[in-house]
Amino acid sequence: MDVKNKMVHGIVYLKLVMQRSLSWLSLLNSGMILYLFLANMQAKGHFPGVHLKDIIFIIIIVNFLIMVILGIIDRKYFHEIENKLMWDVNSDVKNIRLMVKDIKEIKEVLSERNKV
Repeated sequence: MDVKNKMVHGIVYLKLVMQRSLSWLSLLNSGMILYLFLANMQAKGHFPGVHLKDIIFIIIIVNFLIMVILGIIDRKYFHEIENKLMWDVNSDVKNIRLMVKDIKEIKEVLSERNKV
């Protein structure tokens, strides 16, 4: 691999690591925003007798679990549909699918000829 390819791979890997880090930071950020919202509600007189400082970790864990469950649902039910739509729009992929279909037909014809 030449220097240019190594540099491109390094940049892509760095981008991937940064995206994953930002995902985790966004989860933490959403938990902190939820805490601030609940603290503001408590300051206005809602949630009497509840000490948010004692349950902040439970709030963050529940928030994290909700995000994970939503991610699993998205991956399981919508990812395949998104990929199919993305692949259907791309004209090159359509051509590749047609070629694969033709190859399968040729393979079937050849396998039938070999059986006879």
